[in-house]
Amino acid sequence: MNYVFYSINIIMPIVLVVILGYILKKVSIIDDNFINRSSIIIFKLALPITLFNSMANRSIQLSRDTEFFSFIVFGAVGLISSFIILEFLSRIYIKDKKVRGAFVQGAFRSNYIIIGYPILKSLYGDSIIIEIALLAVLAIPIFNIFSIITLTINSQENIESNKVLLFTNMLKNPMIIGIVLGFLVSSLQIKIPVFLSGTFNIISGLTTPLALICIGALFTFKSFEQEIRPVCVAALFKTILFPLLFTLTAHFIGISGSKLAAIFIVFATPTATSSFIMAKQFNSDSNMAANIVILSTLVSGITIFVGITILRMLSWI
Repeated sequence: MNYVFYSINIIMPIVLVVILGYILKKVSIIDDNFINRSSIIIFKLALPITLFNSMANRSIQLSRDTEFFSFIVFGAVGLISSFIILEFLSRIYIKDKKVRGAFVQGAFRSNYIIIGYPILKSLYGDSIIIEIALLAVLAIPIFNIFSIITLTINSQENIESNKVLLFTNMLKNPMIIGIVLGFLVSSLQIKIPVFLSGTFNIISGLTTPLALICIGALFTFKSFEQEIRPVCVAALFKTILFPLLFTLTAHFIGISGSKLAAIFIVFATPTATSSFIMAKQFNSDSNMAANIVILSTLVSGITIFVGITILRMLSWI
């Protein structure tokens, strides 16, 4: 029973803040303009500073043991494998290209940083920052590259122009810039002035609550009934099948503790809200993309809770 209460204490604050965002939008305290402006603050300022601050204030000592190497390699290989599985299955069962692109991206792309960061930090505190950051450095490019690949091959957009868009967006991604700069500051042992560190701490405090409120405020159930089957299948892969498959595989190759928790979270966290924006940009099925975000977010509140409870009971994490 202690494991259940432990998981509730980790997950419920996040779920309740998401629900708060939904209520605030429903009663018109916040609107679409607030969500759009807040999203810019989160992705271009608060989250990059949070990642920079966490990295810069830690002594970077990368382990050279087999488990750490397996953790990094498995994370990258697992994410790419999940994409290949989805692309293969979607070509057999989904004929409409617009639906296919939105389905693959929705079942593959994870909200690892926004949802995963507070969960992992609640579990392990600052001791897991290195695992979070290194997995993010791998996951963010993989999510971006393969999302653009599936949306491009399943749309009529110009492939060459999308290649240019891909690499320019990668170089300008604020989260990757924040992680890399934080890594350099820590590695070079550069001392950050106290007043700057205090400023970064205040800005970092905005990240999680503002992001969760925006996720809740984005909930809408328009046209959900028309696409119920692909939406449900995408959410099934995202929240149950892939977390189960890759967490079990990671355990059996010797990954454990905080590293196994990070692997579980990167696969179990719901679909990233940015998938809706990208689906729209590539003329894919943006309504279905939005509904995958909604359903996977709702289901993941239960599956992450159950997953953490079981993993703690088994003493795997």
